[in-house]
Amino acid sequence: MKKAGIAIGLLGVALLLSACGAKTTISKPSRAKTTINASAAFSSTKAIQPRTTIQGPVISSPTSASAELPDAIDPLSSQRVFALAETGMVSRVLETTNGGQSWSIRGTIPSASALLDFATPTVGYAWDGTSLWSTTNGGQHWTALNASGLEDLAFSSASTGMAIENGTVVQTHDQGHQWSVVLKAANTKFDDVSLVNGQVAYASGVTPQGPALYRTTDAGQNWTEILSGIHDNTIAQAYQSYLTALKTPAPPSFNTGANVTFTSVNDGWLVAFDGSQLSTAVFHTTNGGASWSYGWGNGGCAMGCNAAGMGLYPAAFVGRNTVWRYDQQHFDVSTNGGSTWTKSATLPINVGANEAIRQTAFVSSQIGWWVGPAGIYATQDGGIHWTRQWPMEPQRALSVAFTKDGYGWLVSPDSPSKLWITTNGGWNWHQAPGSFGTISGVELWGPGRGVLVELQGPSWMTSDGGATWTQVPLPKKFMSGTTQAYNLQYLNPEDGHLTTVGGQLWATHDGGGQWTMIKQGPSGPFFVDFVTPEIGWSLEGPVSGPKTQWQLRLTETQDGGKTWHPVGTVTQHGETTISFVTAHAGWIIDGNRLLHTTDGGRHWAAVNMAGVNPMAVTQTGQAVYVTTGNEGVLKSIDGGNHWITIVP
Repeated sequence: MKKAGIAIGLLGVALLLSACGAKTTISKPSRAKTTINASAAFSSTKAIQPRTTIQGPVISSPTSASAELPDAIDPLSSQRVFALAETGMVSRVLETTNGGQSWSIRGTIPSASALLDFATPTVGYAWDGTSLWSTTNGGQHWTALNASGLEDLAFSSASTGMAIENGTVVQTHDQGHQWSVVLKAANTKFDDVSLVNGQVAYASGVTPQGPALYRTTDAGQNWTEILSGIHDNTIAQAYQSYLTALKTPAPPSFNTGANVTFTSVNDGWLVAFDGSQLSTAVFHTTNGGASWSYGWGNGGCAMGCNAAGMGLYPAAFVGRNTVWRYDQQHFDVSTNGGSTWTKSATLPINVGANEAIRQTAFVSSQIGWWVGPAGIYATQDGGIHWTRQWPMEPQRALSVAFTKDGYGWLVSPDSPSKLWITTNGGWNWHQAPGSFGTISGVELWGPGRGVLVELQGPSWMTSDGGATWTQVPLPKKFMSGTTQAYNLQYLNPEDGHLTTVGGQLWATHDGGGQWTMIKQGPSGPFFVDFVTPEIGWSLEGPVSGPKTQWQLRLTETQDGGKTWHPVGTVTQHGETTISFVTAHAGWIIDGNRLLHTTDGGRHWAAVNMAGVNPMAVTQTGQAVYVTTGNEGVLKSIDGGNHWITIVP
């Protein structure tokens, strides 16, 4: 498969570090084009054996919210797309089979890979600058090949590919195990290779005279030079157009680097660089390199500057005339080879393009993707508008629940409610399929096992992560009057407790089929929280005090609510809820205060939440999660001393 277009901005640092030398005047070469026979010129073959095979487990929870950075994107079609997301020194392999509506984690590569190329839905390759990795089962397992020095890999089939190695073009026919040099030329450093099909390929490089370009029509056996320097008669007129457009006082030689992309046998684009002048020029051919026209470029300034409106990064090319380029905040889209441009909507980035967009790839003139630290974005209208596909993140939270291993659910305050799922403690989320009523809360009993609680309709239970749901009806008597449900909690698929606005406590032990009244509490509503079917606490009241500071009574039960024992009182300053984690550790939210106990509620300590309006609290292991009044979620892993925002 032809490799996706790498953002040219990635070369900016390299160009900035290029040695600055004196300008050289180059005369137009007169030598004839040459043809190179690969088999006759290069007989050496380097044997590369598999080093180790790694099974890709799910990545453990990262330590920061920015731990996962999408690095690479590789679409096989408009529906099936692969991507890489870096997590420290490990990369997740992501796949979508529905055009990006949902993404699944296929496996992991134990390296921060920056290039990705799937030849088929099962056979793919990844490159991290040091090692080449291959998979034959769609990314679930990866084998490290003992290869080094390879760059710009591109595969035309599951087994055959080309790459750049030390300024030469190398080729493999056995899935990357062995590589043979198929193209090298005197005074030429090759930079890039573009595979059109199994037979036709182009290789670009530079000589002291400027860019060079070679073509093969027999799968690399023979190569023909079709461009030999910036003053070559095929490109000289286009180069003059560049000089006229930019009015560059010091004409660049463009002998630092050259990238090439051919979208068909005859239609291609050449991007030439000059490190001494920090210049870029984009040239276009529609006849296989027999002649070139000038597209755009910059001159005499750092990469990415918008010199004379021309200094924009090439991004991707499709067909004969469709091209995308971008500055720091927009894509420019042209459907006529760069003669006219349409600007996209503002992109969700505000840093230099070489940092914001790592890679772009299009499968048609309308459908494409780009990846960067901001995520994976897709377009369906040719690049005018972009939608974030991964990671999808909720913007508002009503209720959350987590397990100790970082699996969690979040319900949004939308109508109908949306369910979001995380597997790494809230750093990344994906929206679960399906729609629900107005959900008021969530309970989790383990990864993928939990219930969505509804106080005015049926709740929903699942044991397979939301793939299937079982409806749990709520008896009509709990929908109105003094027996209207006020608080509902399920400890597991069988045991649950419900309180009413009339102060009643009910229990079920068959998953909501039958409810039994356990206690008639105070005349007003009260809040209960159980950690087992037997052990629980209740907040009841008020019992005394002025209206601005009610005294709520905290009681506990050890027999499922049949008998209750006083623990103490809590001075109420606002909306109050209670959440216990164990028989000893628990939390109370009281207005703007967050209180913590480690002795079953006998003593409470205030946790600093300055400027935050906590609404609900839950804890799993060392992680404490607080839902706030502005519908966000905060997380602490040190008992509340420090908090991190994870939603929005």
